[in-house]
Amino acid sequence: MEFIDGVSDGVSIEDLCEREDESGRLHPYADPQPLYDIDDESSEHGILDMSDESRLKILAYILECFVRGFRCGIKYEDYYLEDFIITDIRKGKKAWRPHVIKVNHSHCRVWQATCKGKDPQRQRKSDNQRLPRPVHPADHFTIRDLCDFTGWSPYEWWHDEAKFEAWLLEAFGPKIEYNGHRFQRFSLIAIRFSDLSE
Repeated sequence: MEFIDGVSDGVSIEDLCEREDESGRLHPYADPQPLYDIDDESSEHGILDMSDESRLKILAYILECFVRGFRCGIKYEDYYLEDFIITDIRKGKKAWRPHVIKVNHSHCRVWQATCKGKDPQRQRKSDNQRLPRPVHPADHFTIRDLCDFTGWSPYEWWHDEAKFEAWLLEAFGPKIEYNGHRFQRFSLIAIRFSDLSE
């Protein structure tokens, strides 16, 4: 077991919201929220702005971490909001932006531990691991993939996925390949892989 600094002072995304009993619909609190246990008067940690803009920056950070994980051969199968802790502490110091820590990795798959990854006759690396850079989040995620985040992200995206896709392009840039860009478009590389195997 490992102690991750900041988790004891953070608050889960689930705890920053209210959930309807019957529908399970998520409603983030509108007012700024403390990033510590409010019963602990000695805490000097920050307050989280709960605006749409602030919540979407946090979601973008989470998605970027996921695609970087895919690049390392790690894939998360399920997303539970109580597993995402937001804190303002990073490496023992006050962070310049809210820091998100993913806890509970029981629903993740590591490529090398799968049948395909273990078998020397098969592909030893996932397609994502074979790429020089992470895949653009817009090539990995649909709003349906992130249904547990609905409410943290705008509800209207659920009925109009084009708005979600537009946000992905705004947050992460266009889905094109060129040097110096943070993300590599997967489909173009997949075409190159198929050309090499022919």
